[in-house]
Amino acid sequence: MGVHFSLNERLSKFFISNSAHPCTEIILDVNKIRSFYLANGWEETQNPQEADDLIISTCAYNQHYEVSAVEDIRLRKLQLKNGARLIVAGCLSKINPELFDELKVSERIAPLELSKFDDLLKAKKSIESITVNKVDIDDYKANPLFYKVVKAKEKLEKLSGKLGMNLVPNWMATFPTSRWFVIRGSTGCMGTCTYCAVRKAKGKLKSVLPELIIDQVESAIKQGFSEISLAGDDMGAWGVDLGSNLAEVLPKILAVSPLVRVNLRFVEPKYLIGLIDKLIPIFETGRISAFCVPIQSGSDKILRKMGRDYGILQLEEVLKRIAGLPCPPKLASIIMVGFPGETKDDLELSSELIDRLPVDFFQILPYEGRPNTPSLNFPDQIPEDEKKRRHDKLLRKFKLRKIVHLPSWVVEKIC
Repeated sequence: MGVHFSLNERLSKFFISNSAHPCTEIILDVNKIRSFYLANGWEETQNPQEADDLIISTCAYNQHYEVSAVEDIRLRKLQLKNGARLIVAGCLSKINPELFDELKVSERIAPLELSKFDDLLKAKKSIESITVNKVDIDDYKANPLFYKVVKAKEKLEKLSGKLGMNLVPNWMATFPTSRWFVIRGSTGCMGTCTYCAVRKAKGKLKSVLPELIIDQVESAIKQGFSEISLAGDDMGAWGVDLGSNLAEVLPKILAVSPLVRVNLRFVEPKYLIGLIDKLIPIFETGRISAFCVPIQSGSDKILRKMGRDYGILQLEEVLKRIAGLPCPPKLASIIMVGFPGETKDDLELSSELIDRLPVDFFQILPYEGRPNTPSLNFPDQIPEDEKKRRHDKLLRKFKLRKIVHLPSWVVEKIC
């Protein structure tokens, strides 16, 4: 491991192991790495034991995916043939550097360091010169449950086309599909969340220049795509570093063609609230198909402890304003349970969001203290079994209310 080949040797085969986290931003990076290797004359193999470069994509935003990444690294080290290189990409090395050091991997390439691949390959074609805009549904196979959902959405989309009617339920709107033309709109964020370690890997917000986005939208239309997915850790903050904002770039995207529809991926509440008066006319076009607004908690007290700078009633007013439009975007959100200091009353405030808000899909996540984040040292940590109980309760409520569509009084009796 860690052996570097001489200039005269030709590395011919590479293998990529996908992260178990079904993150489209991760998939984009993986496909960029894949395209880079192919553009430099390499051949992809499905057999890790014959690869000259074995690349592992990792995620560590929570404990589950961190454990999965570590297990994958240990497995691939056993599969590595003599003289081959093991290269670990993704967030793990930045989010938990102490753990990563224990794994003794010589080559690490974090999300903001992809240019290191140029030196590793002594590349003729730079990785930064490669633009990737598509995700394949099979890219999500490492997460069986998520893969089943996106496959089901694909089938429903095809059937909808044949029957001339939409059969895809609203709660699936933010799940990826091969019909998306994915454009990287930004990387990183402006947040100061006390629980999140992702910024250590992704850094401060870096917005893609609007002209580069428009060029890719024009390419999408020429290739027959109409659904544009703007990928980013927070597209709501797009343009803050450029002296611009999301409400300025969206009309330019829609102006490319009347066929264009936009899926915004993630829009943080702070920016949705701040830009709402400028965004409403854009939403009124009916051409913003969906986005996820991660609320995290229904308790203002917990939001303050999380480092989230908005109030829940203010956000609720904005979301209901959006939902009242003739053809509003579909909405998804995230609720975190078990944050340090969360009382039963705080949990109930979060539970009420499922009934009150016009949100089609809620991802329910248990709080997990990530390495070197402030919340790890907060008092009143919630025991793991209690976090699981809270998670299971809210997840069950979401499924019964938003997928099965049972009335709230029935759900309350069940939950």
